Amino acid sequence: MSSAGPKMDTLAVSFTLNGAPAAVEVNPKRPALDVLREDLDQRCLKAGCCPQGICGCCVALVDGKVRLTCTLPVRSLQGKEVRTLDGLSEATRAALGQAFAQTGGTQCGYCTPGIAVQAAALLERSPDPTEEEVKKALNMHLCRCTGWGRVVEAIQVAGAIRRGEAVAPPHEPLRLDAVEMTLGQHPYVDDLCPPGLSFAAPVFAPVAVGTLTGLDVSEAAEALGVLAVFTAAELPPGALVAVGEALRSCGDLVALVVADTKERAGLAADRVKVSVEARPAVTDLQLAAKDPTRLGPVAKLQRGALNTRLNEGGLTLIKDTFTTQAIDPAFLEPEAALAQPTFGGGLTLFTCDGAPGEEAARIQAALGLTPRVVSMPTGGAFGAKSGLGLGLLAAAAARRLDRPVKLALALEDGVRLHPKAPAMSLRVMLAGDDEGRLVGLKVRALVDLGGRPMQAEALVARIAEHMTGAYRLPHVEVEVQGVITDNPSAGLVRGAGLSGACFAVEGAIDQLAARLGLDPVTLRARSALRAGDAFGEGALSEDPGVEDLLTTLAPKVEAARAAGVKVGVALAVARQDGRAARVRLEPRDDGRVSLRVNVGEGGQGLHTALVAAAAAASNLSPDTFEVLADLGGHGAGDEALLRAAAAAGAKLKAKPHAAAEAELAGDGAVRLNAVATLVTLDATGKVLAAESLGAIGPDAAPTLSLGQLEGGLMWGLGAALVEELLCAEGLPDVRIRNMGLLKAPLTPPLTGVLVPLVGGGPRSLGEVASLAVAPAVAAALALVEGKARTSLPMRDNEAAWGVGAKRPRGGAAAAPTTGA
Repeated sequence: MSSAGPKMDTLAVSFTLNGAPAAVEVNPKRPALDVLREDLDQRCLKAGCCPQGICGCCVALVDGKVRLTCTLPVRSLQGKEVRTLDGLSEATRAALGQAFAQTGGTQCGYCTPGIAVQAAALLERSPDPTEEEVKKALNMHLCRCTGWGRVVEAIQVAGAIRRGEAVAPPHEPLRLDAVEMTLGQHPYVDDLCPPGLSFAAPVFAPVAVGTLTGLDVSEAAEALGVLAVFTAAELPPGALVAVGEALRSCGDLVALVVADTKERAGLAADRVKVSVEARPAVTDLQLAAKDPTRLGPVAKLQRGALNTRLNEGGLTLIKDTFTTQAIDPAFLEPEAALAQPTFGGGLTLFTCDGAPGEEAARIQAALGLTPRVVSMPTGGAFGAKSGLGLGLLAAAAARRLDRPVKLALALEDGVRLHPKAPAMSLRVMLAGDDEGRLVGLKVRALVDLGGRPMQAEALVARIAEHMTGAYRLPHVEVEVQGVITDNPSAGLVRGAGLSGACFAVEGAIDQLAARLGLDPVTLRARSALRAGDAFGEGALSEDPGVEDLLTTLAPKVEAARAAGVKVGVALAVARQDGRAARVRLEPRDDGRVSLRVNVGEGGQGLHTALVAAAAAASNLSPDTFEVLADLGGHGAGDEALLRAAAAAGAKLKAKPHAAAEAELAGDGAVRLNAVATLVTLDATGKVLAAESLGAIGPDAAPTLSLGQLEGGLMWGLGAALVEELLCAEGLPDVRIRNMGLLKAPLTPPLTGVLVPLVGGGPRSLGEVASLAVAPAVAAALALVEGKARTSLPMRDNEAAWGVGAKRPRGGAAAAPTTGA
């Protein structure tokens, strides 16, 4: 490729960076974030929503004021004093690192460095800030993991440390790398910059559906610094859409530009000319379901003889239709992959894909080489960063160019590419007897799979299996039909489909309780799942703890009612993943042990829990272990991995100097994680608080588990009241401020409670933690409004307006917004 082309205008900009002179000659329109990260190596600044200026991951102090560097042109730094997290005093950094680590104020950690800068500025102004002061300062930021309460606590604890007050030490091992995460020293994929690095920029089709009729890359190929422009002809089949092929999704890629700098790659990508023949997008789920050619996979669940039992009579029937919306996972770390050729024709891929073995298999099938794939800890994943194809694109480009290639998406591109939690429509009939025992359930559900769904068969099967929720139901007739629309693609995103199933069935249960005049907690207790009960196509091998949760929940409900507030409750369960788990412990010459695993850290603290399990079983200190997510094989669930880590640790204890490996194949046993959620509203419908109780095993790490519960509450509250991915003609609205994400000042108190169970294996509360929130909110709203809520999001009420939705004008509900 030619390096010819007009030289772009540049401007010399001089300023002070962390106390030292800095000077750059750059395009004056470049954002300060880009220059500080890429040119001056300030990797503590994170590229989240840029250039939308709403997530706060990129904040720095400019002349002492907190500024969003992604919206700040670099020319505005002229003559200023810039201080990033790296430039704060060591005492402040130490206080922030200690405080966030021991309170659990960081989970995936991607947003934390920006929050730490904000905290440092606040503590300078107000050494002992109130909760309201902290939340107000955090209005510039987003966090998708923590539920905000622990972040607020961390900042107040940091203030206490700075004031010289004694702070109680933690009672359990701290999160791995929590201090490094807080201080921006924990590398994510986009922070990696090996020598000779080149940068890739994708080119998307301009429409969601139609035909690609032409592609002119000549101008891009001649742009300054361009190394290659790849089209479908140069890459493995299916990696890109070829001219003449159908466009079926807003995430369809048609070209890949590689250049010597990130800026040049992006500018050249804008010069690719794409011609399409568009056609109207079919976005209505009900309309698409009437077209037989759009029917995707279907899953059914049947047991008992529902019609026979209905004919016998003596039952109370609830019939209703429930609908849910599509939701973007909205993680703050954009997707990225870095492929690096190695000596002898090999290749190492660093990726945010959480299943390194599966990614390696895809690349081997397409390129004929087996790379070493290292799954880096991610800045939030929620099940939406696997199988996107970025690793294959980066690997193919690196192999062709014989140099490292990084493909890091902008947030807007990621929203187009990654899967969503699907919209659903569910027709439900629930039958109960006069004593309040659940007898039968019939469901016909439609699931919007979008244009190019990911793991569609697994998605609909998982929804069908979980439709009966936390209850014994002798007679069941469920059909879940996937439907291909032209909307953004769906996938196994956190709670995908399970939240809709829970919302529908829990809502029907509340209607049944009201019809029978029974307490909702009492009715649920009469049909709660126990060990040996049917679930899906099998039977529970362990007690999921539903009855224990209800026993703990009941007095909390009574106390809330006595206080005169409106209370909604709901239950949720999620099946533990039974796929194979691999853990290998390798003693090293330096005395440490490499803990290698086949699943990446998704932000939930998995690797910390694995180290704790291996350390306990081997009698070694947790500090002995270093985690690498680079083993082959299919990814597994957290619980299976924890059992494998403990088994490998026991082998290492028996033979301390030999490598120890444990591989646990799925045993087919049905195990569930369970939560109960309680939401309270005042008389107007405003949310006062939300609390989730999680059934947890005896080997739980309390801080990690509570963080999962509280983060799930925040996710579920957003899904219940404000979150929705808005689309037009199959193209998503990529503006974060229109997705309805909760911000700290308007988030009500969210509390997790752990309910210990005797016996059984390890449990994870990640996915299940968010599922019961929406039905609990709906149940409480029904008490305020006197009517059942059957559609999400529920934006037209005080509950939604109180957490950031716009109040409607003229009686019409408005699109959600929580923008600052």
